[in-house]
Amino acid sequence: MLKRIKIYVLTVFALTACNQVPHEKADISEVEPAQLSAVLSTCKGNYPSYFQDPAFAKTGMWDNQVIINRPPLGWRGPVFQLSDAFSSAVPESSYPWERYNPFDPSLNQAQKAAHAERYLWSVMNYIQEGNIGNADVSQDWQLCNNAKRQWFHIPYQTYDPMSGREFVHGLTREAPVTLTLNGTTELKTTMWAVGFYNPAAGESISKIWTGAPAPRIPTGNFHFNEGSVIGKLLFTTANPAQVPFLKNVPSWKANISDPAFCNCKPAVGKACTFLEETQQCPRQIGDVYLLQFDIAVKDKRSPIGWAYGTFVADGERKSQEKNPWNRIAPLGLMWGNDTPPAGVGAINYPQNSRSNLKESVIFWDVADMLNKKDQRWPPGL
Repeated sequence: MLKRIKIYVLTVFALTACNQVPHEKADISEVEPAQLSAVLSTCKGNYPSYFQDPAFAKTGMWDNQVIINRPPLGWRGPVFQLSDAFSSAVPESSYPWERYNPFDPSLNQAQKAAHAERYLWSVMNYIQEGNIGNADVSQDWQLCNNAKRQWFHIPYQTYDPMSGREFVHGLTREAPVTLTLNGTTELKTTMWAVGFYNPAAGESISKIWTGAPAPRIPTGNFHFNEGSVIGKLLFTTANPAQVPFLKNVPSWKANISDPAFCNCKPAVGKACTFLEETQQCPRQIGDVYLLQFDIAVKDKRSPIGWAYGTFVADGERKSQEKNPWNRIAPLGLMWGNDTPPAGVGAINYPQNSRSNLKESVIFWDVADMLNKKDQRWPPGL
């Protein structure tokens, strides 16, 4: 079983699905690459694009450390650019997922599952528009010149040598995950991820990140606009030979540290210096595979004002899917905690999680696929 796992929403949905229903699946033929000459770039260079970005070398941010995260001489792959023109963001007036309402308490389980799946794929289709469709998947998700709508990144995920954005795709190092293969062999892996924000979210962010080097700290509560969408690609250093459902999913080259998750040991004290971190955890180009796609949607129809969803790799079952970014399957959608009554532990509530959840939907065919007893990535998610 998995001994350590912090795959965010995946852990929230830990093993809870319904029968599949028709959904709005993105057709890659309708999702065109950004038309570079038709739009104004949202990548302004106000902030470092990645850890050790040479454009910001004169600031001294990268002093007293080994340079481990810059394109080598002769590099021909992508180089990440931060999309940071937040002040240009214009929220849209309507959204495609508004046609579906899984939050309606009058729906029965089957109806709720149908609305949830259509809601999830509607959001996914929206996120993919203009961001994918290149012949080479390594050229997808470059946000600067999206002709369909603007998308943005968060600045300054570049400071920490251990987790700062790598230079190829802007991935940050996330959770260490130890897998047990065939019930005996332990495999240590690392998650690397990149997130992005739609115009509604970008307009909210513009109140803090104005283009000036320092943020404008809010004096009151910060709120994202209605209709804000946050998407997050999560990649693993595990590979299809180790984890079969990673077959046929998109794979990227990324400048990463030890796939088994590098840890730094300080010579003095409890914390490494940046010099020690860059010495002990160098980076090199390696392969990462799409494991998960998380979404968050600000939706006033939800009792908590947000909906959170997770898709997971499903490359074996969806090998014939034309769009490689759709070789994933929805694991679930949640809009609350299904809070137990006083005196009842959450682990025991509801007693039947397959049929009695009120504030979430879990797609059990996907959960069961992840937990097949004969799978080389066995039960434990």
